[in-house]
Amino acid sequence: MISYYGKNLIPLKANLHAHTTVSDGKIEPQELIRRYAEKGYDFLNLTDHWKTHELSQYDNHGMLLCSGTEVHPVYGVEGKSPWHVVGVGVPTGTELESVKTKTIQETIDYLNSVGAISIVAHPYWCGFSSADLMPLKNYNIMEVFNTECIYIGRAYSQQTWDELLQAGQNINAVAVDDVHKESSLFHGFTVICAEERTVESAVDALRKGNFYASRGPMIEKISFENGIFSADFSPVINAKLVMSASAGLYTPQVYETDNAECITHVEFDLRNVNRPGSYVRLQITDKNGLDAWCNPCRLN
Repeated sequence: MISYYGKNLIPLKANLHAHTTVSDGKIEPQELIRRYAEKGYDFLNLTDHWKTHELSQYDNHGMLLCSGTEVHPVYGVEGKSPWHVVGVGVPTGTELESVKTKTIQETIDYLNSVGAISIVAHPYWCGFSSADLMPLKNYNIMEVFNTECIYIGRAYSQQTWDELLQAGQNINAVAVDDVHKESSLFHGFTVICAEERTVESAVDALRKGNFYASRGPMIEKISFENGIFSADFSPVINAKLVMSASAGLYTPQVYETDNAECITHVEFDLRNVNRPGSYVRLQITDKNGLDAWCNPCRLN
């Protein structure tokens, strides 16, 4: 269990962005499912381009399988890549061809209309800035890390995320593999904090923002009560509370030469921080340089 802002919830390790040979991936669907299950994942969202999956044909190996998709409407931003949008919980057989002639906003609205969740995929890889995302409505998740984008140096969209938060938008973030090939397996994941171990409960948790993104560190407890932000997690070498503009709080960095134990708990006192409306988000880094990112809260 994870104690998530006062609720005891079920942590589900998830990859929300995965491609198979059904579109442009190199791994067969059943093999991909087996690989993620053997690695200890609980939830896999299959997101082949312009496709949904009939999940009953697969052995889930004990995982929760979700039918998703990735679409990219032709109308984008001049001089940049097309928009890419990942859908989570897209009903099998949903008509997707019409999306090719929709705008990005129409695409998000269409996925919402069929009951899916829309994730803006790898904005840095597409060349998008926060100014490009700022006008969008009716989505609340973007990818802060995408494994497949490592190879051209565009895996992290953290600055875009912070700029959106700075502008007052309440956007949450996931980490994904976007796996197409063997080398992209198991580098970024999202821990969904669900009330039940079901696809429906997991999708509901994503909709509510009950999750965190990670490349390695695992969170056991997170709370924000009476002005005190606290968290417990697997051993890390630093923890920081990122806030609006230049504000923020942090723990001293732990170096191997310090002979100091890694950090597993933090408390940040925000009772005297006079920044109404500022966002705060926890980010922790382990000894391998791998981060975990918590979704933002707002100060009153």
